[in-house]
Amino acid sequence: MHCQETVWSINRFNARKGNQLTEARLRVPTESHSTADSKALLEIIDRDKLLAGKMINTAIEGSWIGYANGMGLKYYEYKATESSQIHTMRDLRIALKQLVPRERLAAVYFVTGYARDVLHPQVMWGATHQSTVEDYVMDKLNASFSIERSEMKAGHKTCVGQLYSQLFNQKKQKLHQSVLPANASLAVERKGFATKRNWRRKKTEYFVHTTQTNLDEASRVDSELVRG
Repeated sequence: MHCQETVWSINRFNARKGNQLTEARLRVPTESHSTADSKALLEIIDRDKLLAGKMINTAIEGSWIGYANGMGLKYYEYKATESSQIHTMRDLRIALKQLVPRERLAAVYFVTGYARDVLHPQVMWGATHQSTVEDYVMDKLNASFSIERSEMKAGHKTCVGQLYSQLFNQKKQKLHQSVLPANASLAVERKGFATKRNWRRKKTEYFVHTTQTNLDEASRVDSELVRG
């Protein structure tokens, strides 16, 4: 049985906001602009976006759980005497919360930052986690882009790449909010530090921003550079 491959434009669907009927009309063949054709195409695009999102979510969570297990992280259930291996995001959150604050900050950065930016390209011969997941999604949907990734402009993201970034950032923020101390946050910029022009952060460095409240109730944020 021959399964025909679908060719997508790199902006197949709008990953940053909901798809609109007007956008679907722009994608139907020039000889056909009926509302029925546009609605049918919009349904296909929405279906593709939903399937791609599910696969991306599974890949991100699976990578975080894999990284955590790879670093030897385990957790204890309430009143349990033996530690358990991490299998779900719930397990990961519990394991992180059971670490002392300093180790927790480092572990969260490793799982959501270092492993994605440094470790994964080292293991996957230079491929980023995003590009690997994107290739997987396109293969599963039996689709390809009309423009090869190597021919795209520098910094350009395909619709799948945009969706990956959106979902990754949402998941990272949710994880940070659930396990980090209320007065602390992780960052990759050099906020509060004098920098040279065109300075680029080393992937082994990150910043811990801690909010301190003085006796006069004025807040001060202390920024500390951490080298991995």
